[in-house]
Amino acid sequence: MIALGVAISLWSTEARAACDARTLADAVARAESAFVNMDEDPFVTASSDAEVTLDCTAEVLSPVEVAGFHRVHALLAFLRGDHARATLEFRAVLGTQPGYQLSTDIAPVGHPLRVDFDASAAFGEGERFPLPSPQRGWLLVDGQRATTAPGGRPFVLQRVDDEGIVADTAWIDVGSPVPRYPTAAPAVSSEESGGRSPVATWVGVGTLALGGGLYGAAFVARGRYEAAVSSGAPRDQVVRTHTTTNVLAGAGTALLAGGAVVTLVGVF
Repeated sequence: MIALGVAISLWSTEARAACDARTLADAVARAESAFVNMDEDPFVTASSDAEVTLDCTAEVLSPVEVAGFHRVHALLAFLRGDHARATLEFRAVLGTQPGYQLSTDIAPVGHPLRVDFDASAAFGEGERFPLPSPQRGWLLVDGQRATTAPGGRPFVLQRVDDEGIVADTAWIDVGSPVPRYPTAAPAVSSEESGGRSPVATWVGVGTLALGGGLYGAAFVARGRYEAAVSSGAPRDQVVRTHTTTNVLAGAGTALLAGGAVVTLVGVF
């Protein structure tokens, strides 16, 4: 019986260790290393480990740790050829860890991934929307205590109880509903509010604003591309400005469409 108790205790300790900030940071480091070495299988494994760890983490995550998770999402989108998504994920990185610089080990100068990263700095995060106050404790958005969240990019939400213990951790995509949790005041049902959802409306409006900004930035980038072509600029500069234009236009179109749908859901 004693041996069984020791075994259960060890298993419980290992289970908790697999859901902590250190394990998440290790998965992020392995994913970035595999990306640099162009090892697809280890990258997929590491990115999956990061997802699993975030979902079950029982520790408060710092902005730097959350930014690392967003970077893995950006790298995964890039490998899938979704440059608009990679740009959006990098926007989440910069919103969580302002001043972050993409390492030249991950993306040397001229690398297509760096184009996506640079494009992410061309737009803001959209309008922030209010989060329902928890019945107990407080909320963390991307590692910082907050009562609002960005409506135009993904974010990591953690709910912490009065004793400082993490009750929930979730990655929230643009336009996705915030997970339900006990709130300080009873939530008004859709029937009582005439079917309107204030949170959805905030998210939708913010996404529309962000999409419009991206689309406007695409026109600016288009002008730079045409200027580069007409002036006989080096080929790499022409390709870079053309790619930036496509990334911004694609991301802008996607966010405009998504924002319109979410806004309609919130209003009606």
